[in-house]
Amino acid sequence: MPEELTVTQTAQRLKVAIPTIHDWIREGILPTAYQLRPVKNSPWRIPEGDIIAIEEQRRSQQHNKAE
Repeated sequence: MPEELTVTQTAQRLKVAIPTIHDWIREGILPTAYQLRPVKNSPWRIPEGDIIAIEEQRRSQQHNKAE
């Protein structure tokens, strides 16, 4: 089963602020993130596939800048 991270773990891994992760969820940048329960303030889980996609995009952008 693929790993899922909390908002805090995701922010630490991607080296961004926690509010940035919430923004990315709202903006659809983390498209498969979901809340554990359908109630306000329920914790979010971010599947690792979303995180890997952002990491790959960052690597690609860095590669393009280097050229």
